Amino acid sequence: LHLGADELAVGELHWQQLPGSAEDVRLLVNISAGKTARYWELESYAHVVATARALVPALRVAIMSAPHERARGETLAAMCGGHYVHTHTLRDAFAFVAATDVLFTPDTSIAHAAAALRVPTVDMLLAGKASQWGLYNAPGIVLESPDDLLTSLAAQQAADALGDLLRQLAEEPT
Repeated sequence: LHLGADELAVGELHWQQLPGSAEDVRLLVNISAGKTARYWELESYAHVVATARALVPALRVAIMSAPHERARGETLAAMCGGHYVHTHTLRDAFAFVAATDVLFTPDTSIAHAAAALRVPTVDMLLAGKASQWGLYNAPGIVLESPDDLLTSLAAQQAADALGDLLRQLAEEPT
C-alpha cells in the first residue's frame, strides 16, 4: 500500500484538528466491519477506551466508521470522550490510519491497511479466521471470538490486549 505525500498530509491533518498534545498517544478506534457478524457493541468499545485511558492518561482517541455508521460513531465518541472523524474516501481513511500510533478494529480493510502500513493494531476476528485474515507479519495482537459472532468476544479480553499493545509501544525506544 502506497500513500502519496498529499494523502499522508490529510491523515496527519485529521489528528492535528483534534484537541490534545503532540505528545499524546494517538488511538484510532474503527467500528465498522461490513458484516453483521463482525458487529461489536458500543458499550464494549467504550469499555476498551476507558481501560486504555486509565493506562495511558495522555491518550487522544479518534473514532472512525463507514459513512452509513456515522451516527453510531458519533454516539461512541460521546460515550468515551473521543472525537468522531469523518473520512471522505477509503484512501483518506487509510491515510488517517497511517498517522495513528495504535489502531483498535474489527477485521476489515482498515485492519489490512494498518498491517500494510505497519501500524500496531488490535484486530478482532471471528473464530477460525486469524490464520487467513490476521495481521500477516505486522505489529499487533489478533483476537478471535469464541464463535461466529464478534459480540461474543469479551470486552475485558479486548481491553487487556490493547493494554498489552500500549505497554509494548511505551517500552519501544523513540
